[in-house]
Amino acid sequence: MLNLLEKKEVKIVPLKVGIPFSEKLTMVESLSIMLESGIPILEALDSIKEDSTHPTAKRVVAAIADSVQRGSTLAESFSAFPKIFDDIFVNTVKAGEDSGSLDKVLTDITESMKQNEELKSDIRGAMFYPAIVLFFLAIYLVLMFAFVLPRIVAVFNKLNVPKTLPTQILISTTLFVNKYYLILTAAAILSLAIFLFLISKKEIRASVVGVFFKLPLFGSLLKYLDISSFSRTLSLLLSAGIPIIRAVETSTQVVINKKTKEALSQITHKLTEGKTLAESMKDYSSFPTLMTRIVSTGEKTGKLDEVLAEIATHYHMKLRRQVKQLSTLLEPVLIIVVGIIMGLVVIVIISSIYQLIGQVRPR
Repeated sequence: MLNLLEKKEVKIVPLKVGIPFSEKLTMVESLSIMLESGIPILEALDSIKEDSTHPTAKRVVAAIADSVQRGSTLAESFSAFPKIFDDIFVNTVKAGEDSGSLDKVLTDITESMKQNEELKSDIRGAMFYPAIVLFFLAIYLVLMFAFVLPRIVAVFNKLNVPKTLPTQILISTTLFVNKYYLILTAAAILSLAIFLFLISKKEIRASVVGVFFKLPLFGSLLKYLDISSFSRTLSLLLSAGIPIIRAVETSTQVVINKKTKEALSQITHKLTEGKTLAESMKDYSSFPTLMTRIVSTGEKTGKLDEVLAEIATHYHMKLRRQVKQLSTLLEPVLIIVVGIIMGLVVIVIISSIYQLIGQVRPR
């Protein structure tokens, strides 16, 4: 006899759709608040769907609610949208469901998302000014080579007068740019396309990141980013109830430095042999002494997830301060570079004009 009460297995088909970060944050935060208030999960999802104004987000929430209603867990339903909810997110939610602390886990995820967005906002803010300056510099150079310099070159070509070396360089450069501007534009676009294609390859991107890690200023920024991201993710997974070996393996996904990834792989192996996390970390320079000592204290007191959250906050704040310092440093450097470029162009133009006047005036 067919058991009508038997739970049917629901097949989850991954859908490659995405939504803005703000919609994802609102979804997770609203869900955590409503679950903490005691609202049933289906009712909470229905409320989120009704409140959402983004068409794709509304469809995603509706699909998740339908999946849960048909018998899937929330984590399984989230996993159908890998572009929105990555493996770390799904595994953390699954652990929260298994331990009965889903509302707390979602709250922790929300805080982690907010901290990541704060950092991204700082980086965007630091890059905004240089981008604007370089944009206007590019417009300036285009206008000079497209309109101003060709007229000056035309005058020199009409007058058969001796030319100084700066004037000859100016004329040659202007003629070259105006003659081959289509080829130069196509080459620039092609170079950008090739660069974007190459950087999309995981191996090449890892090599580029490895070079940046060796640079004095960028190296410390990326190191702080790795430590902060790893500590926060590991804290999140441990607080959700995921065993430490699996938590370390999963947290490795957020690390971008190849050397640190290899160190974490060996640390995972040492954990399986019975060593503590702090003991394993001491053997690798990727992890500061401060971090290993705090981790050791957390393991002894049974509050490893809490101390890892404190470590993440500490290095997150250091990273934000360095990003702001980098922005402050870039501003005068860019002003000097742009001033030199614009000044050289103006000086060459003025000296050429003076030379021209000196050659054609009556004697």
